[in-house]
Amino acid sequence: MRNQGLQSERFELKYHVSERASAKIRNCLRSRLSPDPHAGGPKARGYSVYSIYFDSRDFELRQRTLNGDRNRYKLRMRYYDLEPTSPVFLEIKRRQGHAILKERCAISREAADHFLGGGTLAPDDLLDPSPGEISALQTFERQARLLNARPITKVCYGREAWENEEDHDVRVTFDRDVLTAPCTDKRVSSPPDDPLNVFGRDVILELKFTGRYPLWMAELVRHCNLLAGSAAKYVDGLMLLEECGRIRPGTSTLPHSSQTRNVRGNAGGNAGRNVMAFAGGSR
Repeated sequence: MRNQGLQSERFELKYHVSERASAKIRNCLRSRLSPDPHAGGPKARGYSVYSIYFDSRDFELRQRTLNGDRNRYKLRMRYYDLEPTSPVFLEIKRRQGHAILKERCAISREAADHFLGGGTLAPDDLLDPSPGEISALQTFERQARLLNARPITKVCYGREAWENEEDHDVRVTFDRDVLTAPCTDKRVSSPPDDPLNVFGRDVILELKFTGRYPLWMAELVRHCNLLAGSAAKYVDGLMLLEECGRIRPGTSTLPHSSQTRNVRGNAGGNAGRNVMAFAGGSR
């Protein structure tokens, strides 16, 4: 398990690319980075990522993102498989200007389900009750309480990751088949119900680094003609669910309709694909 608590300030650049472009970019990365060891073996393409996003009844955190607020944050649970014994991470991801700061701590599935059902958390629920993890837990609960936050959506996707083995200051990820659904089942280990494909066939490329922007990354962007843009999985997914009539501010999820299914069918073609098939192993 990687170090939790307060993690280093980081910068992120996001791009929508095609599968063909992602292959070209991957070839450029091989001389500088190595596949993430959590991918599950040399033949595995990546691993699965699952998130449950929290927000207020009127989607205040979503609105802050749409407004472009420079100092905003996200509250989420994150996990990497549906096994009942695997850890769940509580994360507070803050944007301060152009930089990203993240705090996170690990709790058990049982504690996560208890919290999703409206319960509270205590340091005893932490898998490693170190000072940094206790601080992250307290921050998460405080922000959730101030918002009167509740679980809004489940998001899952397959991630292919490359990193610097020596210092982890640089990381590049390719996210595929980003699926979203309302969080109707308040259990971590249940998959999203009838999910929508958020970005269609696009691959979401993220360049992540601490400190100065590496010169070789700038050259990669120029060489591959990449244009930075937005790819907010929670916000874009929530807007898609609203368009389909699956969810709206101030309410729970809504029943499906034929219109919902028609829109879903146009969302990407493989929206029902099981994201677990992407991974050769679990993280």
